[in-house]
Amino acid sequence: MSVSHEKVDRIVRQRTGAVELSKAESEALWDRIVDGIEAADDGLVHVATGAKRRGPRRVVSVGVLAVLAVGITVFGIHESSDRDATGLAGLASASASEVLDVTADSASNQASLVPGTGEALYYRVTTWVDESKIGDSYNPGGVQRDAIEEWIGPNGRGFRINGYSESSSSIDGDVIHRTPNLTPFDAEDSIDQRVTLAESWRAIFSFRGLKAIPDDPDPALADIRGAVARRLADRSQGAGPSTKVLGSDFAVLMSLSNLLMEAPLTGDQRSTLYELIATAPGWYRNDGSAKVEVANEGQAKTDGGQEGILISTSMDLSEDEARIVADGERSAQFEILIDPQSGSVLETRIVLGEDDSPAIWFTSDALELRTAAAMDKAKW
Repeated sequence: MSVSHEKVDRIVRQRTGAVELSKAESEALWDRIVDGIEAADDGLVHVATGAKRRGPRRVVSVGVLAVLAVGITVFGIHESSDRDATGLAGLASASASEVLDVTADSASNQASLVPGTGEALYYRVTTWVDESKIGDSYNPGGVQRDAIEEWIGPNGRGFRINGYSESSSSIDGDVIHRTPNLTPFDAEDSIDQRVTLAESWRAIFSFRGLKAIPDDPDPALADIRGAVARRLADRSQGAGPSTKVLGSDFAVLMSLSNLLMEAPLTGDQRSTLYELIATAPGWYRNDGSAKVEVANEGQAKTDGGQEGILISTSMDLSEDEARIVADGERSAQFEILIDPQSGSVLETRIVLGEDDSPAIWFTSDALELRTAAAMDKAKW
């Protein structure tokens, strides 16, 4: 992670609640940070020139936030215990780009999620659909729940588990046996035509292509846009009426969240994806008719109680547009609940109309490296 001179003031304001520093205080705080880091072990931290991805400016590398915390204390600025415990209160009123910038910094410090020898990446996502909000007459008012699990090894091969089949045997004393419903895949060099853009990153990237995504925002955006465009050009997933309203870059935004919730990426790659979401108002091409805005909706929780900051991508729709993409509702939001401290996506949500509760939401239950032995065991 790197923190620039001008970012010091912003971090102080976010973590303390809009504390303003004078120019002299800001310069003194910066000097104290640099002095503290230069005094540290040269093998661990250093002062460098030229910030990756963020322009030619002086930056301080690993460990700066620890020294920044000391600098804040020196000036008598002390945040509340609640902020110490969650880190969310100071970000609840920040801009969406500021929240995502902090999250990107956290993600850059994460260990790589690319599986190595003897490892496998495991993720589990629970999908919820409130059918009373999407006009399903077959089960009006019901909330449908489905869990998807996926394992992928270092060679790009793996399998998806779409629930479990249960059976009993009198031989075992009527013991219920649960057998996973496996869908194997080989993603090493090819995309998976069986999954949609909304379902998996494998709809647009092979494992090899995924590893090649640059950790600089502009070329990364070009890579992802190209992958989405190629898939949308496929007749089976072509640019339908919804894409014509929302624009093809809405599929790019959706793909960014999928990658962050499911994909084997490095910390720098994850950081870059958060930067792309933060700068979406600048690169989002409104080639659809709907106008898109990105906003910080404040603190929120998953059903399981995990806390984060909710970032929304919202659009107001005309009557005709609403009939196409939102079941007649005149507004629609795509929301991402993130934990800025861990750099993780906790949940994504689709909200239709003025009701704040989502119609469809995806909760991240796990995204972690496990052993190859655990992957083999999961098959049975």
